[in-house]
Parts: sequence; C-alpha cells; structure tokens
Amino acid sequence: MSLTPLQLNKLEDSAAGRAIEAFKKFAGELPLFVDFTQDLLRGTFETIVGSSMEQLEAYAELVSKVAGGLAAYEQRVLGADPAPKVREYINQVILPNFAQSPTSIDASTAPTTSVVYKPDRLSDLKGTFEGVTATFGSTEKVFTEVLNETGANSPSTTFGELKAFSEAKLRREVRGSFDRLETILRLGLQRTVVTAGAIETAVTFHVDSQERDAISSSTRDSSSDTSASSFGLSYSSSGSGGLALGIFNASFSSAFASSYSSSRVSSRYRVNVVNETKSAVTNLGIDLTGRVKIEFRSDFFPLFDPSKVPTPADSGTQGTTRAALPRESGGNELEAPEAEEPAPARRRS
Repeated sequence: MSLTPLQLNKLEDSAAGRAIEAFKKFAGELPLFVDFTQDLLRGTFETIVGSSMEQLEAYAELVSKVAGGLAAYEQRVLGADPAPKVREYINQVILPNFAQSPTSIDASTAPTTSVVYKPDRLSDLKGTFEGVTATFGSTEKVFTEVLNETGANSPSTTFGELKAFSEAKLRREVRGSFDRLETILRLGLQRTVVTAGAIETAVTFHVDSQERDAISSSTRDSSSDTSASSFGLSYSSSGSGGLALGIFNASFSSAFASSYSSSRVSSRYRVNVVNETKSAVTNLGIDLTGRVKIEFRSDFFPLFDPSKVPTPADSGTQGTTRAALPRESGGNELEAPEAEEPAPARRRS
C-alpha cells in the first residue's frame, strides 16, 4: 500500500517515522555484525584445530621419547655423560637438605672427600636412597651399608659413595619415567574428537520512540482607576455712556461665572498565557549475540608398541633417527614406520 505525500509527511514527523530514520542510519554499521560472525567462526575453528594439533604433538613427543629404548631415553635425559646431572642433583638436593659439610661440590672434588650429614636428618636421608643399590667393583650395596654412623665424623660417607648412589637414584627415576611413558603408549593415549557442532549469531534491534506534549496556562488579572476634576471662575464687566439732548446717560453691567467638573475612568483587563511543550525522543539499542555448541567424544590414539620402533643400529643408519607416528595395520597392533629415503638434491638453474 503506497502512502500519499501528506501521509508520508505525517509519518516522517511522527515517533515511528523517526525510529525508522534512526534504523536507516544504523544500517551502514551492519558490517560490524558480519565481522563479529567471521571472528566467531574463525576463533572456533582455530581453537578446534589448535587443540587437535596439541594432542598430536603431545602424542608425537611421547613416541619420540621412548623411541630407541631405555638406553636412548636415559641418554636424552641424563646426557652422554651423566656426571654434570649427578653433581647438580647433589648440590641442589642432598647437600642443602641433609649435609653439614661440604656445602657444594664440583668436578674437582676428590672421591675420597668426606661428606658429613646432619644427625637429625639421617632418617630422611636413608628414605631418599631406600631401594637404591650401587655397584662397587662386583658388589652391589645399599646406602646403609656404606654409611658410617660411628666415629668423629659421623654420620658420613665419601663423596665417591654419595655420587654412586645419586647416579643410581637418577637412573632409577629415569627408568620409572620410561616405564610410565611406555605403559601410556601401550594402553593408548586419550584424546577428544569433535563429532558435531553449531555456531549461531544474531543481531537484535531495540527501537524506543516517544513523543510527549504538555500544555499549561496561566491567567493574570489587572485593573486601574483614573480620576480627573476641574474648577473655573470668570468675571466680566461692561459699561457705556452717551450725551443726548444735553443729558448724559451711562450704564454699567458686571457678571460673575464659575464652573466645576469631575470625571473617573475605571479599566480592568485579564491576560491568559498558554505554554505548550513538545518533546520527541528516539532510542536505538543493538545487541550482538553469539552461541557456539560443540559436541565431542572421548577416544584414544592407536595403541603403540615402543619396542617396534627401529633404532639407528637396527636401520643401519648413523646418527639419531626421528621417530615417526605409527601407522595402523588393521588391528590394534601398529607397524613400525618405514625408514624414509632421502630426497634427491635439486639443482638450481
């Protein structure tokens, strides 16, 4: 239905017309809603992909750690020469907590140097090395067998004995860590898999337009009185004389006149003042809302047997090989990744 020019003019002057005009002006800001939707989509997918990559990287890291067996794992953790790690453990754990002297050791410390322990911490020290055995020559001993609890410098051991038990303890902890990682990979590392989801965005406009008319009037009365009076007095005289027949005749006359007048004017008027106030307010509110729903299930990475990963000696290569992710072989067992052949060198033109 089309509107006549008169109807259109009335609509533009009305509250509804102003609300429509405000909405038209905001229509140019709708790209903000598009950007909001794009950012929500991008952020959701980046989060899902990032989470999947973190899970894969954690799984690949575990595989690479246990690849090559316990000996390779120990070398990666303790290094080819475990002596620096052992000295670091003694300086940071044993000496500050359990020893009276010395306060620190280094590579130049002689194996025969006496290490004196705190008597009140002796039971805790024994608990630290409980179950740890060290080999001296061809004999395996426990810590209490080398601990000297009698004499002037008791309780004490030599630095060589402390170093041997500290290294044995570190190797034991590394072996336990390797066993835990191997067990996790054999049982299957848990992961989450997204199965379904929904992303919704909405823009809602709230238009509130109000018109308000107010009329007030006031009446004022005023009156005035005007009075006027006048008084007048006049005198006149006249005389005449003549000689006739030898006789002199004369006559005189005089007159007095007075007048008095008064007047009064009374007026009254009334003024009626009318005040008219008109206001129009248009409020436009906008709500941008987003909703993300993601459904996922718990799953496991394929079961993996670390013993089937080839070591450098098995593959006949020199140096360190990079562990690859296992490939499924039809069942739960996984085949070891095949060695990749080096790509031929490309010649630059």
